[in-house]
Amino acid sequence: MNDRQKLIKLIEDYLHKQITVKNFTDHYTLFFHLEMDDDGSMAGEEKEQFRELADIADRYSPYEGELIKYKSVYFSEEDVYRTAKKVYETLVDF
Repeated sequence: MNDRQKLIKLIEDYLHKQITVKNFTDHYTLFFHLEMDDDGSMAGEEKEQFRELADIADRYSPYEGELIKYKSVYFSEEDVYRTAKKVYETLVDF
């Protein structure tokens, strides 16, 4: 399984509620930033889509107080889901 397929599978698992938002953001962030080896399986536009989701996943917070106090810093579960769905819908037809 190449890097693109691994990220798509992780997104699918999250969108189909097979993993929690916490598990998704932890695994997605770890894989995207530390484990991807740029195996050539992604076009530049695809990588930018995955990066956009990584930026949201990196700053996911389950704490409403943080979301209210630091609106421009943290993202909610709804933000993560919406971005994951958008990226998935864009990339499965790519």
